[in-house]
Amino acid sequence: MSAPLKFCQPSLPLGVPLPEARPSREPKVLIADDEPAIADTLALILNQNGFVARAASDGEAAVRLAARWRPDILLTDLIMPRLDGFEAAKLICSLYPQCRVFLLSAHLPSHELREDPCAQFHGFQFLTKPLHPTLLLHCLRSSLQPIRPPRARSSYGLRAS
Repeated sequence: MSAPLKFCQPSLPLGVPLPEARPSREPKVLIADDEPAIADTLALILNQNGFVARAASDGEAAVRLAARWRPDILLTDLIMPRLDGFEAAKLICSLYPQCRVFLLSAHLPSHELREDPCAQFHGFQFLTKPLHPTLLLHCLRSSLQPIRPPRARSSYGLRAS
């Protein structure tokens, strides 16, 4: 069964300081957007907040950069020339399945895209533009937290050993 696509929702009100992520190294974020002002602004925000960010101007450039750089997170616009963000994300995830993907759009994703089994399989998340930097940082940091399976319990309510 594939995991449903989800929209990143803030669990903290805006303006509340976020806890600092403490990974063993700074997470690498590949930003793909054909609008240089957006890509540069996102890179600046991320580089100043505990991430190492690099930008690509379209999906093809993002795939080439990902092959050399191995990002932890892909933050990509959906609509770009040459190769759209969704196709670029699928290619990058075929190379690096552990890469978390956030698809950005000024419009909610279409029904067809939300139902795409590939997007569901990879657990792509959608973020809508404009996006507050606090929400972006929260979503990216949350995606890096390890998912712990629930502990097995015995029939008496005690943890199994």
